[in-house]
Amino acid sequence: MLPGWLQPLTRVVFLSWSADLLRDSLSAAPIADPALRLAAVLGLGAAGLGAGFFLLRRVLVRVRALGTLTYA
Repeated sequence: MLPGWLQPLTRVVFLSWSADLLRDSLSAAPIADPALRLAAVLGLGAAGLGAGFFLLRRVLVRVRALGTLTYA
């Protein structure tokens, strides 16, 4: 469904790897390279978690410095 130029970028999203692994595990054929695929899911998930922590920290430091973080 995505444009051709955008399709290669889906391989860096850990949800696409995990969905493919789940889909293949439900089929009768054996799973090709399960350890590699699981490592890709875990590695990309850890990278996303690290990026999320880093970005959240930067945003909180910035809004606190600017005084724009308030509690409603």
